[in-house]
Order: sequence, then C-alpha cells, then structure tokens
Amino acid sequence: MSTPHPRSAIRQFVALLAFLAVASGCGPNPNNPSSMTGTWTGTAVSSIVGNVSVQLTLSQSGSSVTGFFAYTSTTATTTPTGTLTGTLNGSVFSAALAFGTCTRTWTGTWSGTSLSGTFVASGVCGNLDSGTFALTLE
Repeated sequence: MSTPHPRSAIRQFVALLAFLAVASGCGPNPNNPSSMTGTWTGTAVSSIVGNVSVQLTLSQSGSSVTGFFAYTSTTATTTPTGTLTGTLNGSVFSAALAFGTCTRTWTGTWSGTSLSGTFVASGVCGNLDSGTFALTLE
C-alpha cells in the first residue's frame, strides 16, 4: 500500500472543506424561511378599537395560504377567531379573514420572518374598520 503524497492529501482536505462550506449554506435559513408556514404574532392597529393582538397560524402550499386567526383586544367585547384563505405572489401577501358575516381583507408584504400591511373590513360587521398590521414568525 502506498502513502499518498502530502500535496494530494492537502488538496483532498481543501476540497472537503470547500464542499462542507457550500453544503452548510444549502439548508433552510431560519432568518429567511422559504415558506409562510408557521405561527405569526403581532399587532393590528384598528381605526376603531386601536391596538389588537393578532395570531395567525398559516400553512402554505405553492402560492396558496390557508390557516386560522385570533384577535385579542382589551377594548373589544368579543375575541374574533376564524379561518383565512389567501395567496402569496412573490413577496405580496393577500388574505381574507372571515368570521361570521364579516371579512377583513389583508394586503401586505412578506419578508422572511416579517409580515406587514393594511386591512379593511367588509360585510356585515359590528364595525367596518380599517388599519395596519405587523407580525413576526415565531
């Protein structure tokens, strides 16, 4: 059995290090996920009730986004919860959050672990508010 030449061993070692450096960058990046799937929390600022805590539980398949939402406000008499359906086109997110006969349409921008934009209510709601939202992925 022959002993490898020292330069050959060094080249193999450098090649292995280069491979490992490239491969380590191929996995999911928790700071810039490739999907909206997960639990999002943050605040919506309503034109009527002020600050509202929001939680979205989202699942993304292709450009389709589905899930559930919950609003919590110290000034509201109810805690709206329900389902949402939406789309993601590049970084543009839009969704309809429906509860009872009321729908809040959200339009915003998704950027890895942050989601922000505006909303407007329609339908037969206790209030037809509008406002902004800012959420982060937990």
